[in-house]
Amino acid sequence: MGRYADMIWHICLLHADQKPDAQDAFQDTFLKHLSHEKPFESDEHEKAWLIRVAINTCNDQHKRAHRSDEELPEGLQSAALDQPGGSLSDVLDAMSKLPADQRNALYLNAVQGYTAEEVAQMMGSTAGTVYSWVSRARMHLKELLR
Repeated sequence: MGRYADMIWHICLLHADQKPDAQDAFQDTFLKHLSHEKPFESDEHEKAWLIRVAINTCNDQHKRAHRSDEELPEGLQSAALDQPGGSLSDVLDAMSKLPADQRNALYLNAVQGYTAEEVAQMMGSTAGTVYSWVSRARMHLKELLR
């Protein structure tokens, strides 16, 4: 890690949308490196592999963050940010008042871009339940922001 840490960090900073995303990509890259089982042909092969993994990790994060919300009801933005007084801080305050299941499902879908199936797997539920949680969360947010 010592040989390539600076280089990978700079690559992650250049390709990630935000510094926390770069930190996640950096960590994920080296976790993948640790779990890589085949020996590298040379130091250059290892370096090229790390660069490609770092870029792909950042690209995957970018896709997840910009994934459309077609698979669940309209996301956080349409539920809350279009409301009068719907500033980001107002939305975050309102979200903190939601029941945990609704808050987590809405966050994972609308902010992180996960599908209903992915959210269900993370939360130990079903996709149908996730749809319900997100729908209820959106309704509650609208009420809280009025």
